[in-house]
Amino acid sequence: MRQLRVVAIALIAGALGCQGDRPRPLAYVAPSKIEIQQDLLTVRTDTVGSGKFEYHATFVLVDAVNHSDADSLVTLGGDLVDAKGEKVGSLRPDSLRIPPGVHRTYALIDSQNQARPTATGAKVTLISAVVPRDPDPVRVTDGHVYADGDGMMASGRVVNNAKRDLQIVVIGAFYDASGHPLTRPFTVMEIAGGSSHPVHFRSAAGPNEAKTGYIFTGQVVAPVH
Repeated sequence: MRQLRVVAIALIAGALGCQGDRPRPLAYVAPSKIEIQQDLLTVRTDTVGSGKFEYHATFVLVDAVNHSDADSLVTLGGDLVDAKGEKVGSLRPDSLRIPPGVHRTYALIDSQNQARPTATGAKVTLISAVVPRDPDPVRVTDGHVYADGDGMMASGRVVNNAKRDLQIVVIGAFYDASGHPLTRPFTVMEIAGGSSHPVHFRSAAGPNEAKTGYIFTGQVVAPVH
């Protein structure tokens, strides 16, 4: 998997025109409102990152569902475990913004960027869940998932609702017939304020063939030129 990395929401007040305002206190989301789909997680060891930032490591793909009535910035972490349930490594936390009633797919990578050949499972935990101070400046529209030759294609359009340019991490997630996440490719787009851009991700056929998928956004920042 050459296009996997940890992503975290980092909405900058300046990107939303709020620079200089006094931050509002964070509102916390009840832990009971965040469901971690522990029974459907996938543990893999593969190439992480791309180019000079590539390395081989064990990681976990797992979904979380936001059952609250507000956007929530949810951070997950946990440990890799072996067949006996013993800890063999820790997982670097990953944070994603999850709209109400929606799921998001996390990539939790070994905190030491190591391959853990004895890891067969993971214990994923909720670290925190808060309501973001600002509205989400981006959204994905026109989502479609369809068969493409021997693979599966997910397509959509990323919309930047802010007045200024934003750099956006756009992520795809694909699942097998049982609902286990298989892969989570990503790309980074710089989109001008008030505009949109199409995006496509493809999951090739393999031992666990993808049957469905979707597209969402991760980190959003104001680019520095």
